[in-house]
Amino acid sequence: MRLRLALALVTFASLSLWASGQGPAPSLSAGEQLKMLARNQRLLDDLVERGLGMSAARSPLARIEECRKTTDRLSDELRHAVDRNDSDRIAEIGDHLHLLVSDALVPNLREARDQIRPESADYPLLLEREAQVQRSVNELNPLLPTTGELSKSRRVQLTREKLQKAAQDVQGNTR
Repeated sequence: MRLRLALALVTFASLSLWASGQGPAPSLSAGEQLKMLARNQRLLDDLVERGLGMSAARSPLARIEECRKTTDRLSDELRHAVDRNDSDRIAEIGDHLHLLVSDALVPNLREARDQIRPESADYPLLLEREAQVQRSVNELNPLLPTTGELSKSRRVQLTREKLQKAAQDVQGNTR
C-alpha cells in the first residue's frame, strides 16, 4: 500500500513537472524553452530512478533512504529556483517536497518505528536514517529567502509554511 502511494507520488510529481514544461509563457524564447525542457527532463529522469528505487526497496529503512535521496534531489531543484528568483518553480517544487514528506517519508518512518525495536540489529541504522532525514528536511526552509523581493511573494511564503510543516511532521516521527 505504501509502495503504491510512493509510486503514485513520484508519478504525480513527474507528470506535473513534465506538464509544467509543456506550455511555457509566450514571452519565453526558444532557447529558454529548451533550457526549461532540459531541466525538467533531468529532474524527471532522477525522479523516475528514485521511484524505481522505492518500488524495489523491501524494507521501510530502504524506502526511507530512497525518500531521503528524492528529498535531496528536489532540494537541489529548489535551490536552483531560488537562485533564478522563480517563485512559481519554488512553489511547484515545495508542493512536491511537502507531498513526498507527508505521503511517503513520514509513513515509512512510522512503519520502521513500529517494526524495529531498540534491541534489534537494525536499530542503529534506523537512528542513522532518522538523523539523515531530519537534516535533509531541516535544510529545506533555510533555502528560501527571508529578505528581498522573492521573500514577499505569497507563493514563497506558502511554500515556507509547507516546508515548516514537513519538518515538524518528520520531527514528530523520529526518536
